[in-house]
Parts: sequence; C-alpha cells; structure tokens
Amino acid sequence: MKSKSLILIPLLLITCHFTSAQHNIRNKKVGITFSSFGENEPFQSADLVGAASYDSKSFYAFGINYIHPVNNWLDIETGVEYAKHTITLLPNLPPNMDRNPYDIDFSLINIPITLRANFLNYFFTNGGLLIGIDASSSSPIDRGLGAILGIGAQYEFNNGFGVFINPYSKAHALILFSSEKYPLRMIETGVRMGVTYILK
Repeated sequence: MKSKSLILIPLLLITCHFTSAQHNIRNKKVGITFSSFGENEPFQSADLVGAASYDSKSFYAFGINYIHPVNNWLDIETGVEYAKHTITLLPNLPPNMDRNPYDIDFSLINIPITLRANFLNYFFTNGGLLIGIDASSSSPIDRGLGAILGIGAQYEFNNGFGVFINPYSKAHALILFSSEKYPLRMIETGVRMGVTYILK
C-alpha cells in the first residue's frame, strides 16, 4: 500500500501542475525557430556487406511554427522547417582504390505535427510525427514519416512576445514513402530555439 501511495502522489502533483498552467499558454501563437548544436547520425536497419558507412558532421535548420491550444495545458504545434545537413561518407573499397572519407551535403524539408504539454508554468514536453521531404536531388536520406520527442522551457513577455528553448531527438524516415529496399535513415539530436508572438 505504501509503494502505491509513493507512485500516486507524484502523478497527482504532475496533474495539478498541468491543470494550473499559465493562462497565456492558451493563446494561439506563431513563431520562428532555429535548430542546431547536435548530431545527425545516419544508419541503415540492415548491415550490408561491403557497403559504405556514415558519420555525423553538422546541420542547422530554420523554421516557422504555429501553436494552437487544445485546453489550458495542451497545444498542437505544427509548421515547416528547412534543414541543411552535412554527413561524412566512409567508402568501403579495395586497398588500390581511393578510400578517403568525403562529405555529402543535402537539404530536407520537415513538417512536424506534435502535441505540446505545458507544466510548471515555464516548461513543456513535445512529441509527435515528422514528415520528411528531400529538398535536394542528392539527399541520401529517404523521404518518409518520422518521430520527434523533446522537452523545453518557455517564457512569455507582457508585450505578446515569447522565447523558448527545446532540446529534442528526431528519427527521420522510419516509415518510407518509397519502396527502397535498403533505406538510409537518420537520428538527429539537437537544440531548437524560437521566438513566438501571441495572435490577438
């Protein structure tokens, strides 16, 4: 009985914090975002004998977002992002051929559709789906449906503007839009920062 009480008490406290979230979180908001400061690690679900391997190099993304309240603690967030990625390819070639690593640059357009749960007035968790579209013909990452999960902090000013910071993890192309047999997917971890404005 005591162990059940220890589990129920934190759950009740979290529920109370959700229901007492800031009143101004209930407003519709638009914003601009910038993401970077992390890793973009490509991977294949199956190990291919003789295939090249990949390493994370760098990335950044700019976006616009729209936040629509569902109730006094839950929002729907969507938008569109343009992301520029660089990864390093390590060829698996015979010794008499050039096996030097080289970089690959490509662009992606991401459309996130997430739920954003606000708590303790200044914090939130977010998670949901990610639609990925290749914006360059050289993209090695396949088009598809992915997932996002993150946690963040936010602050609203009296003039209607707000700021937030949102460490996150994205899994790109978990479900493919193509019939590629050996798709290349990507795990992206980074930090998203943004400025929002309340729609009157």
